[in-house]
Amino acid sequence: MIIPQRLFEVTRWLRIARPQYRKGCGPACVVSAFNYLHGMAITIDQALELWDFEGPFDDIDFGVVASNDRMCAWYDILCLHYGVEGVSGRLVKLQGLTKTTETIEKGLSALLRAIQNPGVMLIYHCLNHYCLIVGYEYTTSTPSRHCHGLDPDTLEVIYEDKREPLWPDDLWVILADCSRGMEPLRSLPWTSIRDDLLTEPPFFYDTRHPERGRLLKTQSGKFLSAPSESLTTRMVTRSGASSHCILYFSHGNISF
Repeated sequence: MIIPQRLFEVTRWLRIARPQYRKGCGPACVVSAFNYLHGMAITIDQALELWDFEGPFDDIDFGVVASNDRMCAWYDILCLHYGVEGVSGRLVKLQGLTKTTETIEKGLSALLRAIQNPGVMLIYHCLNHYCLIVGYEYTTSTPSRHCHGLDPDTLEVIYEDKREPLWPDDLWVILADCSRGMEPLRSLPWTSIRDDLLTEPPFFYDTRHPERGRLLKTQSGKFLSAPSESLTTRMVTRSGASSHCILYFSHGNISF
């Protein structure tokens, strides 16, 4: 399967539930995914009531209750209530008991195929935030390189006369955000998302603020700039696996 050099699914973006409630990125993203996949226009308030939340919704700390499994459960509840089929789960998770692939390359391959599929909506779980993936672009090294597409299975770029390996630094992932404090649309290099998904607690990488570099989460829950790798290796005991991942939502059984 050959996919385009760039893809932006405008319908995905048009279904974004924005703005969200305070710390309500998780619920807003699930509502966005549901509305896109099933052609509906339910509101965040309607969904929260179905999920047994009680108002005022501005007073709820959704960050405490949102999780990867909870997001999938919320989607299941919406599908059941409205009588539609839907499946969800982890598409790309690079560590922990629930990791989905042994290699970064397989994760990237699955991501590209999923973005290409109009029957899929993707939610990116990053540091203390959820947002939606609505497209990608692969930027060639020079204007004279004419790209005919990408092969997600081999991770090769197809040019007029040959194939070349896809350079991860040149792949941009387009994100849509439900938070009024963030840009409606923005892009991240795949390498930033990769670094986030590979970073193990108590270290974290904030893709919303990459200028902060590698962070260390303290016992009080604060994030501080991490010292050098060699120093922190001696100082810190690693604690489990990161929950950061890319979740998929679809309206039927699907394989990646």
